[in-house]
Amino acid sequence: MPTDGFSRGRRAPQRLLSRSSLFRRNAVLGYAVGLATFIVALAARVILDHAIPQFPFITFIPAVIISAFLAGSRAGWFCGALSFVATWYWFVHPTDSFATGFNETVGLSLFVFIIVIDIALIAVAARAVEELTQKEGQLNIIVEEQRKTHIALEEALKAKELLLHEVNHRVKNSLHLVNSFLFLEALKIDDSEAQSAVMAARSKVDLIARVHQLLYLSGNHNHVDMKTAIEEIVTDLIGSAGRDDVSVEQSFSGDLMMSIGQASPLVLVVNEIITNALKYGLSSNQPKLTVSAASSGEEVVLVISDNGPGIAPATPDTKSGLGRQIMDGLVHQMRGEIAIQSDGSGTTITLTIPTKPLSSDIQGVS
Repeated sequence: MPTDGFSRGRRAPQRLLSRSSLFRRNAVLGYAVGLATFIVALAARVILDHAIPQFPFITFIPAVIISAFLAGSRAGWFCGALSFVATWYWFVHPTDSFATGFNETVGLSLFVFIIVIDIALIAVAARAVEELTQKEGQLNIIVEEQRKTHIALEEALKAKELLLHEVNHRVKNSLHLVNSFLFLEALKIDDSEAQSAVMAARSKVDLIARVHQLLYLSGNHNHVDMKTAIEEIVTDLIGSAGRDDVSVEQSFSGDLMMSIGQASPLVLVVNEIITNALKYGLSSNQPKLTVSAASSGEEVVLVISDNGPGIAPATPDTKSGLGRQIMDGLVHQMRGEIAIQSDGSGTTITLTIPTKPLSSDIQGVS
């Protein structure tokens, strides 16, 4: 509170100078103020003449200061000139005369010096206050524009969030609809191999729908938590395969939030790897699947290992196989790298994916 009181007291002269600008701009009003303060000072000096005859300038110096402060230098000079003449003629010995001695001349000179200094200082202060007032006005305009811009940005952000929320919701629903159509078509197919292909496509559509479901539930419409996505994929695939005997070890570290453009192909690759591991890569004795993901900020390293017999050259997932080609294409889409190590004790697949959003992601959210 004391600080606030001091601040208000310090700004009072500034406010007074700002409010008296009309007297400063109008010459007639300025001279009127100078004349009025001179008349008051003269009357006060006449009244006090018998009490303080040795101080002829005592009421005129404040009058000059008040005139200059309220109405500018013009009023100050006018009041000062009138005060100088009146003091010299009526209150400096010998009175009722312009004759002076040495002491009187020195006194009049000091009076002139004092009012010149006072008027000059007040003029400098008034100019500084005027510049400060102009800058405050400009600053207020800038602040108001920034406030309006901030409000507009908040409204635009809310509209964007609402739009993305609705788009992800509709995409998820559309994917579920496609999934249902594929399921119905698969039931009509007699060829088991063709039916398996349709069901595989259905599972991939369902996987993409799950990614959008994660977007929808998380409230973050641009990024997916890959830890949650991978855990759900592993759980669902093991459950769908009926492999309750599989031991799963998972570990995650770092920020695993990825853009939707990176997350969608990555979950397809993870789905392909886990599916192949469940089909071909697990040991019949204590089957184990290890999944780890770590983020360094620049890239995510995902490692999936099994304890099976490894990949044989004739297995469909060799480098020339369709499954491997699909994975390579998806990894290339993410600007990542894939490395496969396989021996008699199992297979380890390492994916290195940059976390920086794809250009398409940037355009999509701009």
